[in-house]
Amino acid sequence: MRIEVDKWAHLRNVTPEYEIRTFYAEVNYFLVYEFMDEMKMLANVVWTNPVTEDTFGTISFIGFGATQFIDVSAIDRCVGFMQLGRTIFIVDKEGMEDWDDNEPIVEIE
Repeated sequence: MRIEVDKWAHLRNVTPEYEIRTFYAEVNYFLVYEFMDEMKMLANVVWTNPVTEDTFGTISFIGFGATQFIDVSAIDRCVGFMQLGRTIFIVDKEGMEDWDDNEPIVEIE
């Protein structure tokens, strides 16, 4: 999910400056309900703890955090989670757009 966040929110009396940040969560289940003759859909998600990105662009985190209901329209895309030991890696196809399967990893001359 991409959300605009005030990067100075922790400081009082500072003019807000917004930046787009990506947040990751795992969907537990969906909830569909009717409100004022309109169908609505929520997702119950568990947020990841803060993510880190290494020099190769690999995104990972350790453990999950809070659970919350969100509107499904806030979900941007699907990602995969792969756990190795305590570390959970995020497989995000959007971050792999520049990947070319036909390009050699190492060029030998």
